[in-house]
Amino acid sequence: MADFHIDSKQFNIIGDIGHVRLEPGDVIVVTSPRQLPAQAMNIIRQQVGSIFAGHKCVVLDAGMKFEVARPAGAGDCHKLDTPERVFFYEQDFYVLSNFSAFAIMWKGLRFDTSEAVYHWEKFNNPDPTPFEDAVLDSIRCAPSAHVAFKIGQEHKRLRRPDWDDVKVDVMREILRAKADQHEYVRRKLLATGDRELIEDSWRDDFWGWGPNRDGKNALGKLWMEIRAEIRAREVVNG
Repeated sequence: MADFHIDSKQFNIIGDIGHVRLEPGDVIVVTSPRQLPAQAMNIIRQQVGSIFAGHKCVVLDAGMKFEVARPAGAGDCHKLDTPERVFFYEQDFYVLSNFSAFAIMWKGLRFDTSEAVYHWEKFNNPDPTPFEDAVLDSIRCAPSAHVAFKIGQEHKRLRRPDWDDVKVDVMREILRAKADQHEYVRRKLLATGDRELIEDSWRDDFWGWGPNRDGKNALGKLWMEIRAEIRAREVVNG
């Protein structure tokens, strides 16, 4: 987590930490409203490092913000929305991403993102052990969707045995809950019209279309399914 300078020719600020899915090589940029003593800067780096392990941190003096800088050229496969397609990884329709900040009430519990709900469900066994309970709580209380994702990855061995069989159905219900609980999400979803919805992830070829753009795009397909359901309800309700 050593501090270093950000070269604008080599890195681009791509957004606030709460709205960006971190990728390898990304840098956490912390800006402060005033010049900080070295001890304070070290504390910030340590705190950031404990949450976003593996990512470098740079502390600047320009107003307290937490942003992400990505190496220039990374993610160039992202495309702008077209008349035929909507890309919702980090574009205008980021609201459809599981990392977007829309809280969800799920089985009587509050989660900050649909991403956290998804990883929580991986370990939601009928009779969890005390350790599994602790994993569930750590995911639900994770400070960001990225941390919830990392916790889920770190405890793969504890996943419920039927996870691969049920994960698509679970995700469908999570997305329905997100749309049902947030009118803004419904409006943005309907605003996509009849365009194909694609999770523009360059590394996930199951939920997204992957590095070769030939993945399953399961998340995009589920959103299109839910979009059709919402339209059908609106027709019935007049």
